Amino acid sequence: GKYMPENETATLVQDAVDAVRFANGNATGGDAYGELRATMGRAEPFNLMHFEIGNEEKNMTIYAQRDPLFAAAIRAVEPGATLVASGRWGWPVKGNPCLEGARCDLWDGERCAPCVLPALSCRI
Repeated sequence: GKYMPENETATLVQDAVDAVRFANGNATGGDAYGELRATMGRAEPFNLMHFEIGNEEKNMTIYAQRDPLFAAAIRAVEPGATLVASGRWGWPVKGNPCLEGARCDLWDGERCAPCVLPALSCRI
């Protein structure tokens, strides 16, 4: 598939942060997105804690560059979040952030359905 141009990465990261804030933000504590959610009929947060970065990625070079940006931004607003890395790495698993030193909590291997594998290198 097509990827967003690199110069739009910051916009995508901010969209992800805004979505987390919408889901989990305080409806009365000055979080604009939590307040927006409340105006739509749900004052209490959803308390979502699992977030997948990407979906059925094919270009793992681009993914490996963008994953840390999304991960850092999401963890900044939701420090206890469990992040799931996505992608089709096959063998070798070149580009998989879980196996190349990046922090990730789970790995959606895309090869086994349904399954989310623990990111082994992140657990050692």
